Amino acid sequence: MTKLGFPAFVALCVALQSAPAAAQSERAGETVRVQPDVYQRQALLPSTLGVGDDVYRNAKVMTERYGSTEIRFEDDTLLTIGPSSEVVIDDYVYSPSSGAGEMSVRMGKGVLRLISGRVPAEGVRLRTPVATIGIRGTSFWIDSTDIVEVDIWVEEGTVLATPDQGDQTFELVAPVFATCSIFRCTERDGPAVPGAFPSAPTSPFSVDTVEDGRDDPGGTDSESSEGENSGF
Repeated sequence: MTKLGFPAFVALCVALQSAPAAAQSERAGETVRVQPDVYQRQALLPSTLGVGDDVYRNAKVMTERYGSTEIRFEDDTLLTIGPSSEVVIDDYVYSPSSGAGEMSVRMGKGVLRLISGRVPAEGVRLRTPVATIGIRGTSFWIDSTDIVEVDIWVEEGTVLATPDQGDQTFELVAPVFATCSIFRCTERDGPAVPGAFPSAPTSPFSVDTVEDGRDDPGGTDSESSEGENSGF
């Protein structure tokens, strides 16, 4: 076996450590609003996300009890991730010159809102614990806190929900609320839209706190100031 000198050994270690990061460093967008605690994990260790930080393809974004974030992608898609959530950006490709692109997001648990941007609707897929979601020029919320069923609020456009073990795709046209299981989706009268930015953060330091009128399905977003959040 060939023995490495110390300089060569150090160089090899650096190369091995940087290789995964380089492979996963394709930028998908950036955070435009954050309330701690929010993290991004690309490899083994998570890093804290603040306002204006890059979010990468293949990254898992995680929030704690009062954590929330809004991510603006390169095509102006807005993804809001609420408290106690885990979301993986499985794939994101967008070409501003041609308008072509694809977006694939996997939701483990929690709450999210997606407002579609310029990526073609047929290229957008969101995977939940019970169904796969497609869109047609859409704004919608999903709550998968109960992983046996997910709740969907369609605010604008149309959501196409295909349950994992069902035999049909359900077309949910705004404004509508529906609950989906692995077998089917059922439209019904629903509760208020989930709040994304709670008013009681876990961190005692200054945060980018947002008063969000989305708690009321008929409400409008109130004006908010976007300050830099501190560490904790």
